[in-house]
Amino acid sequence: MNEQETDGAVVILSRVTKIFGAGAQRVNALDNISLTARAGELLLVMGPSGSGKTTLLSIMAGLAKPTEGIVSLFGRDVLSFSPRELQQLRARRLGFIFQTFLLIDALTVLENVSLVLRFAGHGRWEANRLGMGLLAHLGMESRARHFPPALSQGEKQRVAVARAMAKETELILADEPTGSLESQQGFLIIRLLRDHARMENRCVVVVSHDQRLADFADRIVHLEDGRIRDIENGKGGCR
Repeated sequence: MNEQETDGAVVILSRVTKIFGAGAQRVNALDNISLTARAGELLLVMGPSGSGKTTLLSIMAGLAKPTEGIVSLFGRDVLSFSPRELQQLRARRLGFIFQTFLLIDALTVLENVSLVLRFAGHGRWEANRLGMGLLAHLGMESRARHFPPALSQGEKQRVAVARAMAKETELILADEPTGSLESQQGFLIIRLLRDHARMENRCVVVVSHDQRLADFADRIVHLEDGRIRDIENGKGGCR
């Protein structure tokens, strides 16, 4: 499939380069990347530490600007969005699963999940109802009234996943979403993300070191030194 085809495209990167520093400190975090992520697929990005995976996610979300190239998000150049438009877009159309979770310690587990639903326009009662449903699906219903400092790393990870999936996001960007989970819990999470992509026709982009996730991906992008080394079909693409 040609990477420049736009059918179903949610994110398109065209010859994107991201440079940090200058002179002897210059680092090409991304180097001439062209890539399309589409609705209905789970796109897995793999590579060693320092290969540019997290930078790629930041560029896709409009959290970082490319040094060169064009990033199109939902059919529009990211640089054309005002700060307010980007804020609204992230509140309503994007979901994030951060490697460091970024839960709010002063809020309960349920409040962390329902907060994003409130931002997306749901009333308090509906946000709590939907949030509890997701937590129950992830085996976290009994922890709904607890605060994040009382949770294990794996429990925090599941809350972060529930929060990302809570609203009807068209794009989920996940940074090592199974990194703090045992095997069975990790498989549950990646299956949920894969099913979310397929059944809801959403786009899910996952970056990970975990080779086992290839079984659930539609396509696998291999990054090395900020460049795409290869793109292959994943086993999840065999439907």
